[in-house]
Amino acid sequence: TQNRMRVKRLYFADGEYGYDAARLATEDGPGRRRLFEIARHCHALREVVAGGSTRLLGDPMEVTLLEMARQAPGATYPRRDEIAFDSDRKRFSALHATPDGQVLYCKGALEAILPLCTAVETRDGAIVLTAAGRERFRAAESALAQDGMRVLAFALRAVPADAPRGEWESGLTLAGLVGLEDPVRPEVPDAAGACRTAGIKVIMVTGDHPQTGLAVA
Repeated sequence: TQNRMRVKRLYFADGEYGYDAARLATEDGPGRRRLFEIARHCHALREVVAGGSTRLLGDPMEVTLLEMARQAPGATYPRRDEIAFDSDRKRFSALHATPDGQVLYCKGALEAILPLCTAVETRDGAIVLTAAGRERFRAAESALAQDGMRVLAFALRAVPADAPRGEWESGLTLAGLVGLEDPVRPEVPDAAGACRTAGIKVIMVTGDHPQTGLAVA
Protein backbone atom coordinates (compact mmCIF):
# COMPACT_ATOMS: atom_id res chain seq x y z
CA THR A 1 0.00 0.00 0.00
CA GLN A 2 1.02 3.64 -0.30
CA ASN A 3 1.80 3.93 3.41
CA ARG A 4 3.85 0.73 3.62
CA MET A 5 7.30 0.90 5.19
CA ARG A 6 10.10 0.87 2.60
CA VAL A 7 13.88 1.04 2.38
CA LYS A 8 14.87 4.47 1.12
CA ARG A 9 18.60 5.05 1.67
CA LEU A 10 21.73 3.00 2.34
CA TYR A 11 25.01 4.20 3.85
CA PHE A 12 28.35 2.47 3.37
CA ALA A 13 31.93 3.35 4.32
CA ASP A 14 32.32 5.44 1.15
CA GLY A 15 29.04 7.33 1.31
CA GLU A 16 25.26 7.34 0.95
CA TYR A 17 23.26 5.71 -1.83
CA GLY A 18 19.67 5.60 -2.94
CA TYR A 19 18.22 2.13 -2.55
CA ASP A 20 18.84 -0.07 -5.60
CA ALA A 21 19.29 -3.65 -4.42
CA ALA A 22 20.19 -5.18 -7.76
CA ARG A 23 22.94 -2.66 -8.60
CA LEU A 24 24.44 -2.32 -5.13
CA ALA A 25 24.50 -6.06 -4.51
CA THR A 26 26.02 -7.13 -7.82
CA GLU A 27 28.09 -4.25 -9.24
CA ASP A 28 29.82 -2.67 -6.26
CA GLY A 29 31.88 -5.51 -4.82
CA PRO A 30 31.61 -7.99 -1.94
CA GLY A 31 31.48 -5.25 0.70
CA ARG A 32 28.06 -4.22 -0.59
CA ARG A 33 26.72 -7.77 -0.58
CA ARG A 34 27.56 -8.19 3.09
CA LEU A 35 24.76 -5.84 4.13
CA PHE A 36 22.20 -7.86 2.16
CA GLU A 37 23.63 -11.11 3.56
CA ILE A 38 23.10 -9.82 7.10
CA ALA A 39 19.56 -8.66 6.37
CA ARG A 40 18.74 -12.07 4.87
CA HIS A 41 19.69 -13.91 8.05
CA CYS A 42 19.29 -11.51 10.98
CA HIS A 43 15.57 -11.50 11.76
CA ALA A 44 12.96 -13.18 13.94
CA LEU A 45 10.36 -13.76 11.21
CA ARG A 46 8.43 -16.95 10.54
CA GLU A 47 7.30 -18.19 7.14
CA VAL A 48 3.84 -19.74 7.01
CA VAL A 49 1.84 -21.18 4.15
CA ALA A 50 -1.81 -20.16 4.06
CA GLY A 51 -4.23 -20.49 1.17
CA GLY A 52 -1.51 -21.78 -1.10
CA SER A 53 0.76 -18.76 -0.61
CA THR A 54 3.73 -18.14 1.66
CA ARG A 55 3.58 -15.24 4.13
CA LEU A 56 6.10 -13.71 6.50
CA LEU A 57 4.87 -13.22 10.06
CA GLY A 58 6.52 -10.78 12.43
CA ASP A 59 7.72 -7.19 12.69
CA PRO A 60 6.80 -5.20 9.52
CA MET A 61 10.26 -3.60 9.55
CA GLU A 62 11.93 -7.01 9.47
CA VAL A 63 9.60 -8.07 6.64
CA THR A 64 10.72 -5.02 4.64
CA LEU A 65 14.40 -5.74 5.30
CA LEU A 66 14.11 -9.41 4.35
CA GLU A 67 12.28 -8.50 1.15
CA MET A 68 15.13 -6.08 0.39
CA ALA A 69 17.70 -8.81 0.99
CA ARG A 70 15.90 -11.29 -1.24
CA GLN A 71 16.17 -8.95 -4.20
CA ALA A 72 19.92 -9.54 -4.14
CA PRO A 73 21.55 -12.87 -5.02
CA GLY A 74 22.78 -15.03 -2.16
CA ALA A 75 22.27 -18.26 -0.25
CA THR A 76 20.40 -18.71 3.03
CA TYR A 77 22.32 -20.64 5.68
CA PRO A 78 20.86 -22.66 8.59
CA ARG A 79 20.53 -20.95 11.97
CA ARG A 80 22.33 -22.42 14.96
CA ASP A 81 21.48 -19.93 17.71
CA GLU A 82 20.39 -16.36 18.37
CA ILE A 83 20.64 -13.57 20.95
CA ALA A 84 17.25 -11.91 21.25
CA PHE A 85 16.52 -8.20 20.96
CA ASP A 86 15.46 -6.24 24.01
CA SER A 87 15.13 -2.56 24.88
CA ASP A 88 18.41 -2.56 26.81
CA ARG A 89 20.55 -4.32 24.18
CA LYS A 90 18.93 -2.53 21.21
CA ARG A 91 20.22 -5.20 18.86
CA PHE A 92 19.46 -8.73 17.60
CA SER A 93 22.04 -11.34 16.62
CA ALA A 94 21.73 -14.66 14.79
CA LEU A 95 24.43 -17.34 14.51
CA HIS A 96 24.43 -19.28 11.23
CA ALA A 97 26.43 -22.17 9.80
CA THR A 98 27.99 -21.12 6.48
CA PRO A 99 30.38 -22.96 4.14
CA ASP A 100 33.19 -20.86 5.69
CA GLY A 101 32.24 -21.64 9.29
CA GLN A 102 29.96 -19.99 11.84
CA VAL A 103 28.99 -16.37 11.19
CA LEU A 104 27.18 -14.04 13.57
CA TYR A 105 24.86 -11.54 11.89
CA CYS A 106 23.84 -8.52 13.97
CA LYS A 107 21.49 -5.58 13.45
CA GLY A 108 20.17 -2.80 15.66
CA ALA A 109 20.69 0.78 16.77
CA LEU A 110 24.04 2.24 15.72
CA GLU A 111 24.70 3.33 19.32
CA ALA A 112 24.47 -0.32 20.39
CA ILE A 113 26.49 -1.82 17.54
CA LEU A 114 29.22 0.72 16.81
CA PRO A 115 31.10 0.19 20.14
CA LEU A 116 31.31 -3.54 19.31
CA CYS A 117 32.90 -2.96 15.89
CA THR A 118 36.62 -2.98 15.14
CA ALA A 119 36.41 -3.08 11.34
CA VAL A 120 34.26 -1.80 8.50
CA GLU A 121 33.39 -3.24 5.09
CA THR A 122 34.53 -1.35 1.99
CA ARG A 123 34.30 -2.07 -1.75
CA ASP A 124 37.58 -4.00 -1.51
CA GLY A 125 37.00 -5.80 1.80
CA ALA A 126 37.18 -5.07 5.51
CA ILE A 127 39.55 -2.49 6.99
CA VAL A 128 40.17 -1.14 10.48
CA LEU A 129 37.39 1.15 11.70
CA THR A 130 39.07 4.40 12.73
CA ALA A 131 37.77 7.16 15.01
CA ALA A 132 37.12 9.29 11.91
CA GLY A 133 35.17 6.42 10.35
CA ARG A 134 33.02 6.11 13.45
CA GLU A 135 32.20 9.82 13.32
CA ARG A 136 31.19 9.55 9.66
CA PHE A 137 28.71 6.81 10.51
CA ARG A 138 27.30 8.80 13.42
CA ALA A 139 26.89 11.84 11.17
CA ALA A 140 25.20 9.70 8.50
CA GLU A 141 22.79 8.27 11.06
CA SER A 142 21.88 11.78 12.22
CA ALA A 143 21.33 12.99 8.64
CA LEU A 144 19.06 10.05 7.78
CA ALA A 145 17.12 10.51 11.01
CA GLN A 146 16.63 14.22 10.33
CA ASP A 147 14.90 13.19 7.09
CA GLY A 148 12.43 11.20 9.18
CA MET A 149 13.91 7.75 8.54
CA ARG A 150 14.30 4.87 10.95
CA VAL A 151 17.97 3.89 10.91
CA LEU A 152 19.47 0.46 11.56
CA ALA A 153 23.12 -0.62 11.60
CA PHE A 154 24.27 -4.00 10.27
CA ALA A 155 27.40 -5.91 11.29
CA LEU A 156 28.86 -9.43 11.29
CA ARG A 157 31.81 -11.57 12.34
CA ALA A 158 33.17 -15.09 11.96
CA VAL A 159 32.74 -17.03 15.20
CA PRO A 160 35.13 -19.90 16.06
CA ALA A 161 33.37 -23.10 17.12
CA ASP A 162 34.81 -22.84 20.64
CA ALA A 163 34.08 -19.12 21.18
CA PRO A 164 32.17 -18.43 24.43
CA ARG A 165 28.65 -17.09 23.88
CA GLY A 166 29.50 -13.95 25.85
CA GLU A 167 32.16 -13.04 23.27
CA TRP A 168 30.09 -13.53 20.12
CA GLU A 169 29.07 -9.87 19.88
CA SER A 170 32.61 -8.49 19.88
CA GLY A 171 35.13 -7.63 17.20
CA LEU A 172 32.31 -7.04 14.71
CA THR A 173 32.72 -5.69 11.19
CA LEU A 174 30.29 -2.86 10.37
CA ALA A 175 28.63 -3.37 6.98
CA GLY A 176 26.48 -0.24 6.73
CA LEU A 177 23.28 1.57 7.64
CA VAL A 178 19.77 1.25 6.26
CA GLY A 179 17.33 4.16 6.33
CA LEU A 180 13.67 3.13 6.25
CA GLU A 181 10.72 5.38 5.53
CA ASP A 182 7.74 4.58 7.76
CA PRO A 183 4.97 6.93 6.60
CA VAL A 184 2.55 8.34 9.14
CA ARG A 185 -0.85 6.71 8.72
CA PRO A 186 -3.27 9.11 7.00
CA GLU A 187 -5.69 9.22 9.95
CA VAL A 188 -3.04 10.41 12.43
CA PRO A 189 -2.96 14.18 11.63
CA ASP A 190 -6.75 14.52 11.94
CA ALA A 191 -6.74 12.50 15.18
CA ALA A 192 -3.97 14.65 16.66
CA GLY A 193 -5.82 17.80 15.58
CA ALA A 194 -9.04 16.59 17.18
CA CYS A 195 -7.19 15.96 20.44
CA ARG A 196 -5.70 19.45 20.45
CA THR A 197 -9.10 20.99 19.70
CA ALA A 198 -10.54 19.09 22.65
CA GLY A 199 -7.77 20.35 24.94
CA ILE A 200 -5.98 16.98 25.10
CA LYS A 201 -2.18 17.21 25.18
CA VAL A 202 -0.61 14.90 22.57
CA ILE A 203 2.63 13.16 23.53
CA MET A 204 4.58 10.97 21.09
CA VAL A 205 6.52 8.05 22.55
CA THR A 206 9.11 6.43 20.27
CA GLY A 207 12.04 4.07 20.38
CA ASP A 208 13.55 5.67 17.28
CA HIS A 209 16.44 8.13 17.09
CA PRO A 210 15.40 11.52 18.60
CA GLN A 211 15.94 13.23 15.21
CA THR A 212 13.62 10.71 13.55
CA GLY A 213 10.93 11.41 16.13
CA LEU A 214 11.32 15.16 15.69
CA ALA A 215 11.07 14.92 11.90
CA VAL A 216 7.95 12.70 12.07
CA ALA A 217 6.33 15.02 14.63
